[in-house]
Amino acid sequence: MKDIFLIFDCGGVLANDMQYSLIKSLVTKYKPQDQSKLSSVLDRCWRKIRIDNTFTDVMFYQEVLKEMEFDYHAMGTDHDKLLNDLLVSTLTDFTCFNQTLDVLKQVAAKENPNVHMCILSNHGFNWFQYIFQHYSFDTVFKCYPLVMVSCDLHLYKPQLEIFEFSFNHLKTLYPKADKQFCLFVDDKLANCEAAKQVGFVPYQFNSAINNVSDLKHTLEEFISNSSK
Repeated sequence: MKDIFLIFDCGGVLANDMQYSLIKSLVTKYKPQDQSKLSSVLDRCWRKIRIDNTFTDVMFYQEVLKEMEFDYHAMGTDHDKLLNDLLVSTLTDFTCFNQTLDVLKQVAAKENPNVHMCILSNHGFNWFQYIFQHYSFDTVFKCYPLVMVSCDLHLYKPQLEIFEFSFNHLKTLYPKADKQFCLFVDDKLANCEAAKQVGFVPYQFNSAINNVSDLKHTLEEFISNSSK
């Protein structure tokens, strides 16, 4: 029997993307002239946290606050309180796409030993761990070695290297693994194009806008065709 790998992105498929709602609202209120600067700072810090599992969420926001130079007195707060508020707000911003997760639970419930549920996500360590645990992703992704996160791999999508690395990892666990039986589900076109380039079967799907029944059909069809 062939080993079949269903590989899912996190942000955009399983849960929502980063929102940064509090820091954005504070800049809009207190430093509206610096909104483009904030975007640049957030992007730079995201590029760090997504490839370094030692770069924590605390370090992320410490760097953001240092760059943005808020007048804490005028805001009626202080550095430490605002830092904590940002940490809490970021976690509160996360939501799970329950309908998508329900479809994956249905697939996992069939307990087909040849179907392996995987994650390949660009994320920071603290944030991904929170999402995975808070929304009980382990009910679907029961084999944690198949959960691959950019910060642990020190690579990120859409780099081709992360797809090659993840496949080689699958190959060490399942020596008969074949890229043509790896379905990669991601909301971003660039990631899907990269996956296709290395030999995975890409499926672009955004849980916020696409019909979950389409995802269900695609998964079932891929499993059926790959099992022949």
